Amino acid sequence: MLRSYILPPEPVKLIMEAIIYAFNLGGKVPWKNEGEGKNAKKVQDFWDYSKKSLLNDKLLKNIQDFKDEKIASIPPENIKKIRLILQEPSCEKEKIFKCSKASGNISLWVKAVSETYDAIMLVGPKRQELEKAIKEV
Repeated sequence: MLRSYILPPEPVKLIMEAIIYAFNLGGKVPWKNEGEGKNAKKVQDFWDYSKKSLLNDKLLKNIQDFKDEKIASIPPENIKKIRLILQEPSCEKEKIFKCSKASGNISLWVKAVSETYDAIMLVGPKRQELEKAIKEV
């Protein structure tokens, strides 16, 4: 179970960050200090937020209910962040599945959301043009 990780492997952390961006919850993720002294910096704690807010009985239902309208409403900057995460070497399919079958399956879903977003952005305006043309006839 993903929730059982205290310090998850990097691929697991990255995939949970990606799903947070897909659900457009990045603004709710708390910040924490990482490092000490001059090297200290503030970073968002995606893993802790995931454990507390996403990794529960509702995750599967939230994924199943995530239809085209919700995908289309993902901010473009979140899609860019998702794509950057999916391009990370540690986010290769085999590496993710080796860490956790559950995170591997979530990664496949996140990738599908990204690809569906592209299709919606391409087809959406064409559908609107078609509807407009039909009304004019």
